[in-house]
Amino acid sequence: MLQLINYDLQEPVKNYDTLKESVEHLGGGIHILNGPWIYGADRSPREVLAAITGELAMEDPDDRNDKLLVFPVHMGELGTGRNLKHRSSQPHRGGKVFAVTCTSRNPSGPFHTSKAAHKGHRIDVTEALNSLGNTCHPLESLWFVKTDHTAHDVHLALEKAVPLNPKDELMVAEVDLEASLHGKPVRGAEEGLDPEDRDWLVKARVL
Repeated sequence: MLQLINYDLQEPVKNYDTLKESVEHLGGGIHILNGPWIYGADRSPREVLAAITGELAMEDPDDRNDKLLVFPVHMGELGTGRNLKHRSSQPHRGGKVFAVTCTSRNPSGPFHTSKAAHKGHRIDVTEALNSLGNTCHPLESLWFVKTDHTAHDVHLALEKAVPLNPKDELMVAEVDLEASLHGKPVRGAEEGLDPEDRDWLVKARVL
């Protein structure tokens, strides 16, 4: 079972190495974009989340602001800039929930873009996804959209709506709802997720 590990770290410079080491202790994962890992092993999302949050808590027991989500996925569209790297072969069944990670990078300088450009990027992604279905934005670079479109449709809509430069990163992955229905529940950090986001994820059967 492939799982997507995504996070918002309040002190990324301080806590990123701990997060990376905790994923390695679980058996390793592929850090496909700036944000998420794809992890495949015989552990449930709950066990993965518990292990990672436990490592972070030992590193900084007073920090309660980190946000983590772990959930099973079918790999979908993966691209850097406008270059499509992977296309899903999964048949379309309708009424799916897709996880979207989209990272905006500075094409000619340091990694981070300006605050204004970053805010504009988030707005563009949100508006593009809103045009496709019902959306949720629980983490800085993670969105969910419930839609009848395919992963490829979602990826193309974002490419058209969001100005992408060659350093930007974009991934669309179908959330494996069947895994959560068969005793593998998906859980976010008990503290951190906004109540509205949690309610959306529960109603969409992601949590």
